[in-house]
Amino acid sequence: MDGSGKDTQLLRLAAALDREGITPIVLHETSYGHQGRALRTALANFPADVVLQRELFTSERRDHAQRKIKPALSFVRSTPGFVLLQNRSAISAAAYQPL
Repeated sequence: MDGSGKDTQLLRLAAALDREGITPIVLHETSYGHQGRALRTALANFPADVVLQRELFTSERRDHAQRKIKPALSFVRSTPGFVLLQNRSAISAAAYQPL
């Protein structure tokens, strides 16, 4: 899955929507908040502590949903001409998250 162009396609879609007068709000996971930074640090250390990684992935996803996704969804639902785009989902976590 890594390197398959998901982020590139997301940005192309955002640009195409913007050209059509629809303003995209683009969110990314792993985020750059406190939880996302902790996760990146843990992923950079080998050998991997899979229990810690799982806990950090879960914590980061919860934090990102509360701080970014929910407010953005609320805004998009109440404001015409905006759309929310995100580069990851709960389904992709199964592929990225250690068992």
